[in-house]
Amino acid sequence: MRSVIIECKLSFESAHRNLSATASERTRRLHGHSYEATVAVKGVIDPQIGWVMDFAEVKDRASEVIDRLDHRI
Repeated sequence: MRSVIIECKLSFESAHRNLSATASERTRRLHGHSYEATVAVKGVIDPQIGWVMDFAEVKDRASEVIDRLDHRI
């Protein structure tokens, strides 16, 4: 049987400041960045359900991690 890959893309925002001795004044201030994460699941299609994994479950599991990062410092 051949493998199939499903992907879930999620985005999040987070902030930081650079306090190193060589940092510029601009990067020393609290500032944010936008990120995108892609989670990929590879497997064989389950003949009973017709897919590798329920996409909603992939998104829910990935969101558990993203939620710990989103809008955080």
